[in-house]
Amino acid sequence: MKSTGTIFFTSKTALALWRAEFCGQLSDGMWENALPRDHWKFWCDLSCGLGDKNMVVTDVPWMCKKTGYNFASPDLFAAIGDRMLKIGRMAKVNDYEGRLSCAEYMPETLEEWQEMHASGKWQYDFVRGYMENVTPEIAIAYYAATYTKKEFLADVKIIKAAMKTVKNA
Repeated sequence: MKSTGTIFFTSKTALALWRAEFCGQLSDGMWENALPRDHWKFWCDLSCGLGDKNMVVTDVPWMCKKTGYNFASPDLFAAIGDRMLKIGRMAKVNDYEGRLSCAEYMPETLEEWQEMHASGKWQYDFVRGYMENVTPEIAIAYYAATYTKKEFLADVKIIKAAMKTVKNA
């Protein structure tokens, strides 16, 4: 895979959403059948990071075939909004990508997490592997943090602003 450039976000929660959710939605989720067919390749081949500005740096802008996606879609939020809010919440306390993927499986309360952590019995067997990345300190910080829909919508604006910096053909 050859990189098409780098996308920068001013928010670590926007970066987390991009890494853990939106790239997948472009290629295999909400927009997998959108036209033009390979619209997602430019976006999914970008490196990503935090920066001073929301922007894309690329030497191949002509490869970008689409810049408009409704990441704030009520349909998308209805389907995976809880997961996206958990990703944002986890990113606030720890942005290691391996922990972002486990955010979806965090129980509702710290007490439930502590009980499951102590017993090693999670909702599904595969979740045990994800939870190996979550220390008790990270779990405590996660449950002390919040990430709201309002914050999510602000992050969507950041992501869309970055995407619009590409002047596609």
